[in-house]
Amino acid sequence: DDDFRETNGPAQNEERNEIGLQVKAGETERSRFDVTMGVSSDLNLKPGIRYRFKEDLGEWGRFRYTGRADYSDKRRFRHRHSVEFDYLTGETSLLRWSNRVEQGQRTEGVEWGTALSWLLGYSIDSAASFSIGASGNTEPDIPEYILEDPPYIGREPDQSSLVTEYGVIFNFRNRLYKDWLYIEFEPGYSQRQRHNFEKRHGVFFGRINFELWFNRGRESQRKGREEEPKRVDFDPEHT
Repeated sequence: DDDFRETNGPAQNEERNEIGLQVKAGETERSRFDVTMGVSSDLNLKPGIRYRFKEDLGEWGRFRYTGRADYSDKRRFRHRHSVEFDYLTGETSLLRWSNRVEQGQRTEGVEWGTALSWLLGYSIDSAASFSIGASGNTEPDIPEYILEDPPYIGREPDQSSLVTEYGVIFNFRNRLYKDWLYIEFEPGYSQRQRHNFEKRHGVFFGRINFELWFNRGRESQRKGREEEPKRVDFDPEHT
């Protein structure tokens, strides 16, 4: 089950250096409820809850909803909702349309993201994906230096809704050692604009992840399908 990783899309935030504990509080055939606790590298706790619902759409696709609420010292209280639609294009490939919204005490209004991904050749050992997407917010913050700059003094700041980033991401994931050590490469390119007073600019980025899995079996190929590349979450703040 890779859902505990879903807040960490291609762009990571303060939870990047975090140890997480997830306890299943309830489960049915189509849904699951978890209680979570994260501990960051500076020893701040992040308690939370998560609910997931999934439904097969016949033999051709799948629908999944995940809702999460948590609290941390850095971002305070926030709630996040994501919806995914999968269209199976083969035994080991699919198209995924992902959408998420997030709102909290320290978000810039409603923060949103959407992406279309092609997941190719995924299995319990390896996977690859190509994604295009965009993210934005409804109330972008205005940097302090902008308000103190003479051309803008006395002017009403522009806080209109903004598409902060759009771009492409490649993801390659492979088993490195036995059944518990994985490596993941994730290069990408995006066009960014963090606030309405900044010109949009292009950025190349990349990341290498190492993952450790515990108590993980290889009972079936179907179980391996759950180990897909991470969900795409275009979010320039977290890159």
